[in-house]
Amino acid sequence: MIIKKVVDLLKDYQNRGGFHIFGSDMYGKAVGFLASLVIVRLLSSDIYGSISYAKSIIMMIQPFAGFGAMYSLLRFGSISSSDEEKDTLFRYSLTRGTFFSFIIILFLILFSCVYSFNIESARIYLIILSFFLLTESLFETLQSYKRIKKKNKEYAISNLINSSLAFFLSVVGVILFSGFGYAVATVIAPLTVFLLFYTQLDKKNLFSKNVLLNLDKKKFWFYGFNIGLGSIAGQILYSLDIFLIGLLLADPKIVALYKVATIIPYNLIFIPMSFMVTDFVLIAENFKNVNFLKSQAKKYIILFSVLVIVILIPIYLFSKPLIKIIFGSNYEDSYRIARVLIIGIAGGFVVRIPFGNMLGALGKAHWNVYNAYCMLLLNILLDYFFIIKYGAIGAAYATSIIMWVSGIASFSMLLFYIKKL
Repeated sequence: MIIKKVVDLLKDYQNRGGFHIFGSDMYGKAVGFLASLVIVRLLSSDIYGSISYAKSIIMMIQPFAGFGAMYSLLRFGSISSSDEEKDTLFRYSLTRGTFFSFIIILFLILFSCVYSFNIESARIYLIILSFFLLTESLFETLQSYKRIKKKNKEYAISNLINSSLAFFLSVVGVILFSGFGYAVATVIAPLTVFLLFYTQLDKKNLFSKNVLLNLDKKKFWFYGFNIGLGSIAGQILYSLDIFLIGLLLADPKIVALYKVATIIPYNLIFIPMSFMVTDFVLIAENFKNVNFLKSQAKKYIILFSVLVIVILIPIYLFSKPLIKIIFGSNYEDSYRIARVLIIGIAGGFVVRIPFGNMLGALGKAHWNVYNAYCMLLLNILLDYFFIIKYGAIGAAYATSIIMWVSGIASFSMLLFYIKKL
């Protein structure tokens, strides 16, 4: 019975272009990993460190690129009643998002000119990479438009092209112009893909429509802003462990062991995320359908529980030889930490990712923000006490607990939402 339900789910997922999205995400992960290996070998450690420092600042701000217009387009475009409204909302998101991105870029350039950097050479890279906020915002806005129009195959193809082009331009840029080439390649790759697909749109039809946009702009921007806040909290959550281990234990070898232990578990998160990317519009369209939401929640619990058994349990059991083969015998001992983190990622599969994304699709992004920052505070407290008592593996205990608690909180909030309906 359970197997039949899972098979039916996967068939439905395939019919909506889900496997195209999954494949493009998996390809992007692989190419990104390969690119990082190549770039590290081609650049000197000084230049790579400067770029990494500048990029870390950009990545912290990136969720606010376009002031979240691409996220709001996805949510409000999904519940729009006609294609004309979706087109009008796309134009609104594209123009306003571009304007806000330029404001943020201007702020970053001014900041770069007056701020006293500990790593002085990072200044010029920060100025160049600031334009990534614009180009990535344009690309993601176009991707959201494809999703609300239910063109999942086109969405996947553009992701594939973006990943491939980013890899090619980065390698060529580094070979020809070192760090500057890499920074410029990072900026122009999403812009190139955006222009490639944007020129294929029927602009005459798209821009000739004069549909009155029936939109609560306050809710529109509030939603996008909250998605940005939640994204930042999530990024901090995944990097907090390493920061506190370095602060409390002050041993670079232990930090390296923990970092290696996170690579396999954290890179598995794209699996449930790919399913949720495919289903986001469907969930948003049915945001008032109680029976649909109950049915969808049950389906996710069944599907992702099966994926935990099929994917995570074998990796858990064979984590020691896997780490030794991939990263070498120097990091073999990190398998214990990896196993604890895999238990936490199981919570991400079953409850945290599916129900957190469902809340976002239902327009409750601010609920996710409350959850994220409460969990962040709790994680800091648990990390502090567990690292002191258990060492590096204590940080893994803390993160795994947070994954499950956060997921159960998301599930509880979803039940509350359904009950209110």
